[in-house]
Amino acid sequence: MATDLEITLLPAVGDPHHLTAEYQQQLRAFEQAVRCEGLPISGTPALAKMAGGPFLSGEFLLTLTDKIGPALIAGIAGWLHGRSGRKVRLKVGDIEAEAPTTEDVEKLVALVEEIQQRNRRKALEEL
Repeated sequence: MATDLEITLLPAVGDPHHLTAEYQQQLRAFEQAVRCEGLPISGTPALAKMAGGPFLSGEFLLTLTDKIGPALIAGIAGWLHGRSGRKVRLKVGDIEAEAPTTEDVEKLVALVEEIQQRNRRKALEEL
């Protein structure tokens, strides 16, 4: 029973427009950092397609695995440290929370891992 984690990278007030090359490069850097750690992540394309597109919306879907913790935290930390005021929103099932710091992300990822373990136990009990 695979569980998905929805990740939304939220810009800071001073971030460039989401369709600029600079901002898109930062979104792609996040996606690449997580992929390099071997995690199955995919970016949601933005609706707008302009010259040089496709563009990322800042929303990503990650299939949860046993090794999400450090790998995901490293990718998110890079995003948060890129500019003061950035946040990340994590959603698993009906549970959704925002985090503005790496420490908060670590707490949320621990909760995600706990939810994942509970879901595994529940699935095994249903067999």
